[in-house]
Amino acid sequence: MKSLRSILCVALALIMLLAAVAGCGKSGEKPPATSTPGGSTPGASPGSSPDSSGGQPVVDRIVIATTSIGHFNPAMLGHDFLANDLVFDRLFRTDPATGEFYSDVFESMEWSEDGLILTCKMYENIYFSNGKHATSEDALYSVLCLAEPWAVPVMLSNSQLDVDWTRANGIVDEYTVQYKVKQQHFLFQNTDVVLICKEWAESVGYDSEDWYYRPVTSG
Repeated sequence: MKSLRSILCVALALIMLLAAVAGCGKSGEKPPATSTPGGSTPGASPGSSPDSSGGQPVVDRIVIATTSIGHFNPAMLGHDFLANDLVFDRLFRTDPATGEFYSDVFESMEWSEDGLILTCKMYENIYFSNGKHATSEDALYSVLCLAEPWAVPVMLSNSQLDVDWTRANGIVDEYTVQYKVKQQHFLFQNTDVVLICKEWAESVGYDSEDWYYRPVTSG
């Protein structure tokens, strides 16, 4: 009887030992990977795609929040105007680190010796949101529209643009444009000018609300 009881105790001890070993083995295993609907990456933003290099997902859209509805008219000033810098191509920009001017539209910009005429050579592969190909006519129009009666006067006065000369002589060739200022004024290139599709602008007219909410630009 005693020998049977001893055998049972030993068997019970072995069962408990095996159970403990099995439990330790499971705790060291990696948890199974969780899947998300559609095979998307957990934590990725909507509209994002995985980086081909295996890094963070690439978000392909910009979300801008505002407290009230504004507008995107590039020839008017508004509290949403800075959003234009994020989504539209600008003719002139300033590098905050160096103070030098550069452009989303022009591959080169050069002032004449007297500092009155700025000659700009465009990139030849710029397209508007409506699919139209951008040329020097669009680059010229984008600046001249600041002289229209409905535009904010301060934008034109700040630029010191010689409107009559520029309108008559601004087009050099399909991708080269010239702007003339009334006096040497380096801040001309500090004027906020967005590249606008001339064909679209003339087709809708200046009184169209499309200027405010659906402008056809590049970017």
